[in-house]
Amino acid sequence: MRIAFAGAGAFAIEPFRMLHALGSRLVMVVTRPDRPKGRGRRVAATPIAEEAQRVGFPVAKVARIAALADTLVYLQIDLLLVADFGELIPEAVLAIPRIGPFNLHASLLPRWRGAAPCPRTILAGDAASGVTFFRMTKEMDAGPILAQREAPVLADDTSATLEARLSAHAAALLAEALPRLEAGDFTLRGQDTTGITFAPKLTKLDGAVPWHLEAAAVLRHVRAMQPWPRAYAFLQSPGRPPLRVNLIEARAVDAPAAPPGVIVAVGEDCFDVACAAGAVRVLRLQAAGKRVMTCGEFLRGNRLTPGDRLAPEAGDASPPLEA
Repeated sequence: MRIAFAGAGAFAIEPFRMLHALGSRLVMVVTRPDRPKGRGRRVAATPIAEEAQRVGFPVAKVARIAALADTLVYLQIDLLLVADFGELIPEAVLAIPRIGPFNLHASLLPRWRGAAPCPRTILAGDAASGVTFFRMTKEMDAGPILAQREAPVLADDTSATLEARLSAHAAALLAEALPRLEAGDFTLRGQDTTGITFAPKLTKLDGAVPWHLEAAAVLRHVRAMQPWPRAYAFLQSPGRPPLRVNLIEARAVDAPAAPPGVIVAVGEDCFDVACAAGAVRVLRLQAAGKRVMTCGEFLRGNRLTPGDRLAPEAGDASPPLEA
């Protein structure tokens, strides 16, 4: 069986490692082009490109996989496997592999179809997530399912930790499915269309902390926005320009009622911010242009007082409105 693999993000790493261990069966790896990343906007390769380079496997970097259609035909691909690739595969490419095109997706479809299943899972407060292995169709994440594996969402999961754990589950699910695919001994079941939800790609603006929600929802937001785009707010203190800070770690605490986003208490190593119900205690953060630091380190260089605010926008001088 001749396999082509298309992947880009971190979720694809463990499935790639599993396929690489098969040796000659993996005949092609496709990923996305290098692009600027991070504060310095340095050009960086995708996680899959970096992993392929580490193990010495050649990788094709393309903006559109259709550019490789003739190559896939020439290589007589039996199976196209896709994971976290970031492109809707065109029908002309889906028709090439003899056995078919299959996708590994980081949710229990039909819940959370789309580009950002892990952040959306955490934002929604889902108790469980998982991996779905399905045959691809022209409609995004809508194809019939070959297998699924459920996994719990842990109380302290970020999008990064959940994605890493689901990546390992995806590799295990793939290892179980490949012999069935090669033998033609598998059945597919259609997705339940009554349970469809969507997980659109995150934008930078999605990181703005929603102080108008209760503390539990704000904490889910902080965890869901890691590693990108980070949960952020603008610190507003009298006489000083707004300072953007990314919230990295926090926990819920009781606090007197106050407008959402207002700092209600300041200690030596933390400060508390009011939410619509309850408050969150900030434990680690990252000021603009600085490294991630403990709240105590931040407070030694930045004086805060109760009544200061963390606003969702730099020019916002009033508490956020209720949703």
